[in-house]
Amino acid sequence: MADFGNPWSVIQWSSGTNDWFDTQDRWDGVENSQKARLVTAQFDKAFLDPGATRMFANFTSFSGGLNFPRHNARFIMPEVFAYLDARKAERARLGIVPMDFPDQYPAILRLLIDKNFV
Repeated sequence: MADFGNPWSVIQWSSGTNDWFDTQDRWDGVENSQKARLVTAQFDKAFLDPGATRMFANFTSFSGGLNFPRHNARFIMPEVFAYLDARKAERARLGIVPMDFPDQYPAILRLLIDKNFV
């Protein structure tokens, strides 16, 4: 996959929507609570459209102000956990979820993986 012009025979990743992906990748100029709403809205979009022909991608990472990604992750990941934990009994197709420092959030990783087997 690539998100830049090239002559290769690859799927073009999208920072929005194209024939293959529906992507939430707002990473700049966004506040913690706004980013949390974007992430959970994309989860809802994927969940409510299980027959979608596009792959959903939902980036939890972002940069804002003078804060670094590790700092921002401390604010967004509890909200991601709360969303997933409240729905842990529901099987869902949530798509690709790229995130910063996933090793620091094993409970979120477990909830995401378990969504495939509930």
